[in-house]
Amino acid sequence: MENILTRVAGKTYKNQTDKVKRLGSRGIVAKKIVTIAFFIVLLVPVAGNAQALIALILGKKIETDRLKLGLFMAEQTAFILESGSYNPRIGFAIGAYTDIKLDKNGKWSLQNYLVFKSPKGATRLDVSKNALTDNTEILDSSKYLRRDITYFSILPIVRYHFTPSWSLGLGPFVGFRMSSNDTYTIDGMQKGESLSYKMKIKDQTNIVDAGLALDVQYVFYKGKGVQINFQYQQSFTNVYKKSSGLKGENMVFQIGAGIPIVKKSNDVSDGVEAKSTKKGKKKEKQK
Repeated sequence: MENILTRVAGKTYKNQTDKVKRLGSRGIVAKKIVTIAFFIVLLVPVAGNAQALIALILGKKIETDRLKLGLFMAEQTAFILESGSYNPRIGFAIGAYTDIKLDKNGKWSLQNYLVFKSPKGATRLDVSKNALTDNTEILDSSKYLRRDITYFSILPIVRYHFTPSWSLGLGPFVGFRMSSNDTYTIDGMQKGESLSYKMKIKDQTNIVDAGLALDVQYVFYKGKGVQINFQYQQSFTNVYKKSSGLKGENMVFQIGAGIPIVKKSNDVSDGVEAKSTKKGKKKEKQK
């Protein structure tokens, strides 16, 4: 099996930086569990302390009455429609946002999201949906492949606020492909092991991904705290180039948290001044 894969790699993928790795199935599961646990552990303290830390570093200059800035992270479940039998790709999106009030009453706002890493794709994709040609020996030995496509995305969302905490948003998005890879996995090498073959498919995927996003948002502390977002994204562009012979659109379900960057608080200094004045009054009374 190893000789076949080496010969196929040498024949078909001479100019690609493909790697053949032995992966333990237990190691893969453990890695996923550690990644999810790390995200949960990271999110809990960040929600409570990030505002104070960022405000301490950046101060008042980054926020006005009409403009707010923040950091954004989300768990993202991605699908490729019209691609046959598959499972979704689950990943973590990271970015930042601006929030601009559009009217005096605060009913309408514009939130611009810059997502530096937006993972999309699918897992356990049928090998008949492979994006490369002349690799029949690998296809005969594989049942499924994993397709990882990562984008840099821009989402300007117009939002209507029903209450200070609840709002509904709608807007377009455009993503620019940063990386795209296929991973073929062959089981049964040895007990508890599998053989993984990874290759780049940039030449088979389009650079631009565009569509619409629908977003439901809840903000703690009557619109002044951490934001929780439930977002649905639907692409209207083909993931693949015409030359690949494939067709599919990205679809994403997202649960995210937005951490606003707030003004530096003067509560501490005010408290110190209040205590000092009280001490001064006590001394005067004693005299």
